[in-house]
This record gives sequence, structure tokens and C-alpha cells, in this order.
Amino acid sequence: MQQIVFTNSHIQEDCLEELDKVFSEILTYSKGKPVLVCVGDYYEKKNPTPREIDFGTKWVIKFKNAFKNFIMVTGNHPDIDGKISTVSYMSYLGIEVVPDLTLDGVHYAHYMVKESLCGFNESKEGSQLASNYALSILGHQHSPQIITIGSSRIIHLGSCRYVDLWNLKRKEKIYLKK
Repeated sequence: MQQIVFTNSHIQEDCLEELDKVFSEILTYSKGKPVLVCVGDYYEKKNPTPREIDFGTKWVIKFKNAFKNFIMVTGNHPDIDGKISTVSYMSYLGIEVVPDLTLDGVHYAHYMVKESLCGFNESKEGSQLASNYALSILGHQHSPQIITIGSSRIIHLGSCRYVDLWNLKRKEKIYLKK
């Protein structure tokens, strides 16, 4: 099953025009009804503004209607108060929300490993992922990176838009064919 994947959109008011272009491009890949996976941090803030919620909701509905399924990995920006979160709102809209995901042998999660460009002080070793999965796609790090350990690959897709923190001024996109 084909998957289209993005991560770290960090929806906030000052980037809605940029994200509209990015999400419009993602929508062009819906032909054939692949699965769409967001690997965390759909919204930037724990308490999005009404305009941010409206924007994010509009696109969730478009994605839900265009793709076979839309699955969202929680990321590290969801909790508002421990009971309510922006991703629980996604569940209310009919989006499958999971802490991590393995789909067709590909593992999706939202964290860094020690080998990540920004993985300083991380406790997880890439070798742990590599021993369990031939391919892992991670969110959290905003800059793209491919880590090869033996015959396994760990890929940080990077943010789907330019985000200052940890972006390391790299703007290339990663396209994979399984």
C-alpha cells in the first residue's frame, strides 16, 4: 500500500500561506487513494488560535476525503492539560491518532535517536530501531537526514515547511519509493 508522509507542519498563524501551498502539493499526491501519514506536530501550540484551528480543520477534512486513510502520529506538541489535546480533536474529526505506527513494515514515530543531527542527549540508539525495522521514518527533527545502520535506514523527513528551530537551513525534500 502506498503511503504519502509529512511531518512537523507546526501550524501557526504566521505560516498559513506557506502551509496552504505545502498542503496543496500534498493533496496532488492523492491520486490512487494512498494512505496519508502525518508523523507528528501538526499544530505548533498547545492552545491553537481559532484561525489556526479553522485552517487545520479545513485541511484535515480535505485530506480525509482525498486519501484512503489519514493517520496522525501524536508528536510532542499535543497536550493542553493532560486530558485534552489538539490530536484528540483530530480523533473527533475521524482521523486515526496513534503514538507510533508500523504500516507495511515501515515504522513511523516522532523522536530522535543519538545518531540524529540534533540527537544530542537522546537516550534511544538508532541500532535499536535498525534491529527491528528495515525502514523507520521519524518526525521531530526539522532538518532532513538519512541514517544508515547496516541494511536499515532511519529517515528524518524534516519539517514540511521552513521552521527555524533545528532546520539547519536545509530545504531539500526527501522522496522515497519503496
